[in-house]
Parts: sequence; C-alpha cells; structure tokens
Amino acid sequence: MKIRISRLFAAMLTLGIAPTASAYDPLYSEQWHLNNTGQTSFATNPGVIGNDLNTKLTQAMGIAGVGVKVAVIDSGVQIDHPDLAANVVPGSRNLVEDSEYPIDYPIDVNGHGTAVAGLISAVGNNGEGGRGVASRSSLVGFNWLDSQTVEGWLISHGADPSTSDVRVFNQSYGFSPTTPIPFDDTDPEFKLELDVMKDVSSNNAWGRGAIFVKSAGNGYRYFNTGRFFVLPGDFFAGGNNLGLPMHNSQQSYDNANYYNLVTSALRADGTRTSYSSVGTNVWIAAPAGEYGQDYPAMVTTDLMGCEEGQNTSSDLGINALHGGTEFDPNCNYTSTMNGTSSAAPNTSGAIAAIMSTNHALTARDVRALLAETASITDAEDPGVSLGFVNNEGQLVSYQAISPCRKTPPELIFMPSMDLVWLT
Repeated sequence: MKIRISRLFAAMLTLGIAPTASAYDPLYSEQWHLNNTGQTSFATNPGVIGNDLNTKLTQAMGIAGVGVKVAVIDSGVQIDHPDLAANVVPGSRNLVEDSEYPIDYPIDVNGHGTAVAGLISAVGNNGEGGRGVASRSSLVGFNWLDSQTVEGWLISHGADPSTSDVRVFNQSYGFSPTTPIPFDDTDPEFKLELDVMKDVSSNNAWGRGAIFVKSAGNGYRYFNTGRFFVLPGDFFAGGNNLGLPMHNSQQSYDNANYYNLVTSALRADGTRTSYSSVGTNVWIAAPAGEYGQDYPAMVTTDLMGCEEGQNTSSDLGINALHGGTEFDPNCNYTSTMNGTSSAAPNTSGAIAAIMSTNHALTARDVRALLAETASITDAEDPGVSLGFVNNEGQLVSYQAISPCRKTPPELIFMPSMDLVWLT
C-alpha cells in the first residue's frame, strides 16, 4: 500500500505543516516497511526496493499522526517502553480483574500488543530503536485479549468516555472457524457489538467517526481453530493445496463486519505473504513480512529485557538482532513480528497519518482516500488455473483465482465532504 505523496503533501502545505528535523533512530534503516532499500532487516535474504509504505517524505515533512488518538486492543501494551512512552496519553486500561498492576497500566505479558503498538506509534527521531508509521500519534492500550468480557470490549472499542475521542481502533486478533459463522442479530451480545461499532464509526471524536482496523487472519496454507490445525491433504508431501487458500477471511462474522476495515499481509518483495488469509472482505493489504529468519519480518518494539517477549537471550543466533546482540543489547526490540497482526497496525498508522493532515476528515473520507491511493501490488500475479477431465475425457481448465485486476474506471469512491487538494 502506497499513499500518493503529492496529494497528502499538498494537503499538508495547505495546513502549513512544516518539515521536521531528522534525527537518528538506530533501527530505522532496517524497517523495510517504512522505506524499503533492499535491506535484510536482520534476516538472511533482502527485500525488493520500493515495496513499502512510502513514508520517507511524509515523515520528513511531519505527517506522522499528530493529534490522532489510536487504541491498541490486544494482549496489552508496555506503555513505559522507552520508544512508546512519549506518545502514550491518558486512557489506557488494565482490564484484568484482581491484577497487581494499576488500572491504567495495560500489562502485557505476551509482547504481541507491544509489538503492534510500536508499528503504529513508536516515537520517531528520539535516538531509540525504530519508529512507527504514525510516530507522533497519541497511543492508548487495552489488554482485552487477557480478559474478554463484554464490559472490557465496550470500554476498549469506543463505548466509554475514555475512548470517545479515539479515531483508530487496531484489532490484531481473530479466530478461524472451519465453516462460516453468520451474524445472528437475535444474539444480544452480537447485536450490541454491531450497534456500538456503527455508532463509533460515525460519531466518535465529535462526529468525525473512527475506523476499526482488523487483521484478516493467517490461514492461507493452514489454520488453527484454537483446538486443532486444519491442513490441506497434500501438506506433508510438500503440497500447497494447488495454490488455493485454506481459509476464507470472511468466515468469521467479525471479519465480515461492515464496520471493520480488514487488512491482508505483504512480503518485503511486494507479494502476498505465505500465510495471509484472503477474501472479498479485505479492503487493503499492507506490509507484514515473513518470519524474520530467511526473509524479513517487522522490526518493532518488544517487551523490555532479554527474559520476556519475542526477543530473549535464548534466541541468540536465530537472526542478526535477537539474543542480546550489539544492535539491541537490552532486547527491547524484535525483528520476527509478522502476520496480519502486523499488517493491521501498519494500516492503522497510515490512517492516523492521513487523519493528521486534516482533522476534519471523517472516517469515511479516509476509507475513500485509502481506496483511491493504494497501489496495486504483485500486478503480474497470474492467479490460479486448475484443470480436470470431464465426462467426455477432455481436459478442461478454469480460472479458480482470477489474475490481478484494476478497479474499473467507472467505479468512483466518493468522500462525504468536499475536499480541496492542490495539484
């Protein structure tokens, strides 16, 4: 996904946003998703130049999410991390009952949420680690995944005064059912969630609305239902299910939800990642990477210290960063974060950056801008052609997945307000 710099740059000039001074973030040069120069990001093989979010100029000019509040709904966020703390604002919540931690400290014992938060809002130009896509955005966190109550969901998803001014809600979570689960509007909990998301999408932040960003899932090759893995029949023979996806992203009702902006994942060469779920519900794709050993993943914040999180002392040797190496002796960062859990926060960061160019933009305006300005990736993808022998003994082929197609020229995305851009 690339934003057309000329349009955002023009909007920024209209608002009188000045360029920011550049400072040193030691791991920024390895963050291929921000500026892909063909670096390895501590893996063995490099990415392909230019496959990134195209943020180099926008960040240099100060388009970095200033004044836009982003909520990370996840395993929690280590809000005192040295590369996050300066962007943290009041409103975080520890949703775990009887926790030894304060109610405003969303303790993260996993590290997933802290890595997500760094992709969105790691502080830029502070001499620490890397930076987020929206490196000057306002950050709040919720450890809802550790205490999945209805009350906690309402608080973290906008139905609470503490989140009434949030403009972007990042949801790097989900589940993978084996069969589609339809939305049942007779279920009071489902109905409540839908009503809240409808209201927040339109009315949060004094009527400008908020965007709920959702990860598509990681089930292209196989998927985990939570109780068992679902594999293609040829998996152990090295097969790939004839190139077809095992999981449809819209099988779960929350991924098919009208109010969720669902995101798939891209590699550092601009193609779909090996794992990313797909489906007609997907609005956009964003960088996420592979596993950080053979091919680049994300470089982002991790739980502090070499005993917790994704980067620990026992990881020494898995790549050039992990294990307390000279690049990160305190193990405060990771270079193995991936999944559509990474694509979602990169999308959230891009949304926050766009919103910061003009705070009058509504959520619908921003959705339209994303649709209009996103670049086609892997334009030469031929799709998947399959064949079979019909009842007359003839070999018949058909296109199971169509090749890449551009949006028809007659399809025009209309924002909800008149926007004036310099050209």
